[in-house]
Amino acid sequence: MIFVQERLEPVNFNASVRSLGNAFLARKGGVAPTSSEWKANRYWGNCLADLRSEYSAICAYTASWIAIDAGHAIGTVDHYIPKDEAPELAYEWSNYRFCNPRVNTNKDNKLDVMDPFKILDGWFTIDFTTFRVVPADGLPSYLEDAVNATITRLKLNLDDRLVQARVDRIQEYVDGLITFAYLQSKYPFIAMELDRQGLIENIKAMHPTSP
Repeated sequence: MIFVQERLEPVNFNASVRSLGNAFLARKGGVAPTSSEWKANRYWGNCLADLRSEYSAICAYTASWIAIDAGHAIGTVDHYIPKDEAPELAYEWSNYRFCNPRVNTNKDNKLDVMDPFKILDGWFTIDFTTFRVVPADGLPSYLEDAVNATITRLKLNLDDRLVQARVDRIQEYVDGLITFAYLQSKYPFIAMELDRQGLIENIKAMHPTSP
């Protein structure tokens, strides 16, 4: 995970999301919506294309590009503060993070995930011998605990697909199939860590080209 700069709210957001959602909440009169009611009033989906565009299709939690499949945008709107925890934020742009669907499922409605809008680059690192995400050396214990809790909750090391994606990008880079500039554009966490660790070229010695 790396720091993500919050983008400005789209000009049509109030009409397409906030006003519709807040009208629904007003009809509830302060009663917590049920899961089926939330599902029926998923107005946040109206801004998914804007969210994808504003954040360059990069997942806020993995800092990895989310591809388009068969012409359809793949990605989800994550409520950083869960809907049931803060219904008043359910239809607020500032509470949305563009997110890999698997990661969104892993995060669920838990509150122990660090906010990519508020972290600093370098708190999360990549061990390029194991491809695991780990806390940076020397963090204060409270930050190390928070980073580890985030890694665990999002299953950044337990979800084989997420780990394999890091392996695959490095192998493609070593094999010359993608450039470092491509990594910077589409996989900025990997690129940042290669640069920080002085491995932009040396990674090729660590991981030889494919046969």
